[in-house]
Amino acid sequence: MKKIVFVVIFFLLIIIVGVVIITGRSFGPSVSEPLTSTENTKPIGGEKDEHGCLGAAGYTYSEEIDACVRPWEIQGDDQINAGRIAVQSMSTTTENTDNKAYTITEVRTLSCDKCFSVTLELDKTRQTVKVANDKIVETDVIILESTEDLEDSHIFESLTEKTARELAETSGICVAEGEVGEFEAYNENSKTWWFELLTVKGDCQPACVVNEETLITEINWRCTGLKIPTKKETEIETEIE
Repeated sequence: MKKIVFVVIFFLLIIIVGVVIITGRSFGPSVSEPLTSTENTKPIGGEKDEHGCLGAAGYTYSEEIDACVRPWEIQGDDQINAGRIAVQSMSTTTENTDNKAYTITEVRTLSCDKCFSVTLELDKTRQTVKVANDKIVETDVIILESTEDLEDSHIFESLTEKTARELAETSGICVAEGEVGEFEAYNENSKTWWFELLTVKGDCQPACVVNEETLITEINWRCTGLKIPTKKETEIETEIE
């Protein structure tokens, strides 16, 4: 009797083991179940620091400028000062509820002396500020409404006559030819300011011209091409005849 019971139990055990092998089941966790990671997934591009600077892109916080910058892109006191002025300008036109630092993505040197174009970003706002002689001469703001659209929202500050004059009076090109005189005209088509130059160059009436968009200064000689002969020149010509 005992032998029969033992044989039955033995065969039952064999059947149970066979079922487990066939179905792939076990008394522990299933090997087919996905493992849950306890690590946080980092966002693409890396994490930002406490100032909002994206270190993976090379940005670090500059206390001197109060912005996230790439140190190798801003060099010299003039560029640093232009960046600081641009940050102060953006703080007055852009809401910053999280008190994060602005990111300076570009500082471009313009053709005039101490003139720079500074581009900053914060969240969905990008602002370009043109600085000349430590003063803001133009501000352009673009608001990113979505990843597909850019709504061009301009806070445009045209170049004033006073600032245009300052650019003319500090222009090496213009002052090398003469003193900057009275304001003459503003050309709407070319976006230029015209100031007379107090100098005499033959039959030319030169003017110092300041471009509002590029901040470039140049001289327009305004030569007539005609020369009125003097009395002495007339007498000489008569004698020759």
